[in-house]
Amino acid sequence: QDIVFSETVEFRVFSPMLIDEISLWLKASDVQLQGEGVQTWTDLSGKEHHLVQNTPENQPLWTPDIINSHPVLRFNGSSQFLDGGDILDLQDKSRTIFIVAQTNGNARFFAKARAAAVQNRFALSRNISTLTWLYHDQAERNISAPITGSTFSIITQKTSRADAQNKLYYNGEHLGSNSIN
Repeated sequence: QDIVFSETVEFRVFSPMLIDEISLWLKASDVQLQGEGVQTWTDLSGKEHHLVQNTPENQPLWTPDIINSHPVLRFNGSSQFLDGGDILDLQDKSRTIFIVAQTNGNARFFAKARAAAVQNRFALSRNISTLTWLYHDQAERNISAPITGSTFSIITQKTSRADAQNKLYYNGEHLGSNSIN
């Protein structure tokens, strides 16, 4: 019989708490339920930027054992949302947003700051085949790119003030960049 040897690989367990100046960390397992709906999605960053929805018919549903035995939050895409106020206002800071999401193909917002067309506001959305990062500083600086698939995906958006760049990634693939002020 053939014997196969492989290299030894070292892995380190990642925790978002290892990120300097983490602003928001949400896990679907850390919620407060009101019936089957999510009333509060607890911020684990220590900043207490909890997302809240007190109106039962607007609460997303908490569903256990969906991704590798972990729960998920399910939004209907029209009336269900959680509000965190303006906790991710970019202002003059760099930010990185990671989202693990699956959509049914209809247009969806994953993250959105209040008020459109106001300086340093943003939105991250997906429709049937396009992922879009909407950003406004002194002008609109949007990134849109075609995407495929309806399985769970990792969406990453980076705003770097040091490089004056916005970057958008889908499952690790760089979709686009643009300059910011």
